[in-house]
Amino acid sequence: MTTVSSVLTILYLAKRPGVWSTLSPEARTAVLGMVGVTSGQFALGVTTLVNYVPPYLGVAHQAGALSTWTAAICLMNALKHVR
Repeated sequence: MTTVSSVLTILYLAKRPGVWSTLSPEARTAVLGMVGVTSGQFALGVTTLVNYVPPYLGVAHQAGALSTWTAAICLMNALKHVR
């Protein structure tokens, strides 16, 4: 839940008037990509728990965690030059 809350806060702050237009296309893509990956990871986590953590869903959830981490690094890199 913390990651979802943080990413939605980033999206809210980025979409404010005057902010979104100043972001580079790469930064916009990174913000939206992070929202998408985090949503998928959240849904996969809930599905894993509802199904009593079968191994194949547990492994998929771990792979999703790696994707979320990679998206976060891409987002940080894209926002590095924003002032």
